[in-house]
Amino acid sequence: MERLGAIGGAAAVYHGLTTLGLLKVPEARAEITGFAPVIGKGKSVLVIGAGVAGLTAAYCLTRHGYSVKVIEANDRYGGRSFTVRQGDKFAEVGGPEQVCTFTDKNLYLNAGPGRLPQHHYAVMDYCRKLKVELEPYIFICESNRLQNDDVFDGAPVPFRRIRNNLRGEISELLAKVTQQGKLDQELTGVDKQRFLEMLAGFGDLKRAPDGSYDFPRTPRAGYKIEPGAGLNGGVLNGRVSLETILKAEYWKTGLFGSLQYYWQASLMQPTGGMDMIWHAFLRQPVPGGGTIKETVTLNSPVRSVRNLEVNGAKKVEVIHGAPGGEAVTDIADFCISTMAPIQLVQAGENFSTGFVNALAAIAYRPPTKVGLQMSNRFWETEDRIYGGISWIRDDVSQVWYPSSDFHSKNGVLTAAYNNGPAAARFGAMPIEARIEAALSAGEKLHPGEYRENYTPSTALALAWQNMPHFIGGWADDQAEDQPDVYKAMVDAVPDGQVYLAGDFFSYWPGWQEGSVTSAELATKLILERTSAG
Repeated sequence: MERLGAIGGAAAVYHGLTTLGLLKVPEARAEITGFAPVIGKGKSVLVIGAGVAGLTAAYCLTRHGYSVKVIEANDRYGGRSFTVRQGDKFAEVGGPEQVCTFTDKNLYLNAGPGRLPQHHYAVMDYCRKLKVELEPYIFICESNRLQNDDVFDGAPVPFRRIRNNLRGEISELLAKVTQQGKLDQELTGVDKQRFLEMLAGFGDLKRAPDGSYDFPRTPRAGYKIEPGAGLNGGVLNGRVSLETILKAEYWKTGLFGSLQYYWQASLMQPTGGMDMIWHAFLRQPVPGGGTIKETVTLNSPVRSVRNLEVNGAKKVEVIHGAPGGEAVTDIADFCISTMAPIQLVQAGENFSTGFVNALAAIAYRPPTKVGLQMSNRFWETEDRIYGGISWIRDDVSQVWYPSSDFHSKNGVLTAAYNNGPAAARFGAMPIEARIEAALSAGEKLHPGEYRENYTPSTALALAWQNMPHFIGGWADDQAEDQPDVYKAMVDAVPDGQVYLAGDFFSYWPGWQEGSVTSAELATKLILERTSAG
């Protein structure tokens, strides 16, 4: 443990102890314990950013007696947790103003995060504690569609048909080579008959009189004509060959998406929109009077951040203010920045070289979304799709169907969602071109239904790399893909009185869990420093 601590610090020791079973992993936690509620009395903290990370930090700090001021560059709360509703307005840098004209007040587009995995304990615990109502988010409905111009003449195919044919094809292949003795060496010590029985169950194989296993058609893949009453036994969909599936490369889109840890059922979403979480934070009372909302100053971009000494005491100074307006100077004992690391570097006045270099190495991914209101929920009535995501081999990439208000009059589709190079290309297009691309892609998934049911002039398109005071959607997965880069950033904190919080400072980039847990970590570090004097 001493060696582990020397390499990776306290966090590494903690993970080592839990891995060895010497320390119990907490099953639920949304409170920082072990510190007196008034330990921060007389101390002040400036929090940069009123997104989920910043508001979590403000909540945790005020509950321990700290005086907190949250400085937000935009004219709204929530950061990238941006739920767009009727009447809301926004504009990308250099782009036209977009106004949400959804016809019903209950319609919305989650332009930022849109789902909560069940194992994101911190976010779930805060939803419970702050009384944020949750409902299921459906990541996959077996009627969701996969589309590729190179197969089926470009026609979309339901997930169930591809997934279950692939299972059957692989199972039949394995069963044949097993019975031919070609896997004897690999199956040493394995009951081969049980292995074959498992394959039969996994792939829906049929056993022939001679003992061989074959994959005919399977009801798991769905029906051309659904079974009904009387003698209507239905007509099964045809078999899809392994060659066709491999040619389509569906696994490069969403075929195996639900196997990812963060997309495994069940997933949840706040009832009424993702912004219900930060609205709940804003309503929380501050000990001594007021609410978290009253600690936030909007429309005040940070101009500079620097460490300094005042009468021998270490402090931090943040200068901020509305563009073209008078600058405001705030001095506090500590600062928690939730800005993208490179933005903090650009605002920094006297940060250490190591801190600057470590933060500058953190790169961000661009994501984009398009929202379209539909006058008729044709995906439910015509295509039997209830929630989930369809995938298309196109820069549009994904179409999300609403997971609530089933059978209601209308609904909003997330008609395009992508990230990375596809999003960079998409975000470089004019707004109208993005909307047209989403409509064209939607027609491939739902021929004859998409444009017909689109409510004109309700479309919204947003690229986070183009939004004011943002450089993208989330940091690249440095913790996993570039551990040295990530560790260098973690080791560089704090720089003087400046701490970091945000999903980039976690193993959950792009997820609110990363924002919440990093804010708690920053708070704990400040509490420990205050406690140590």
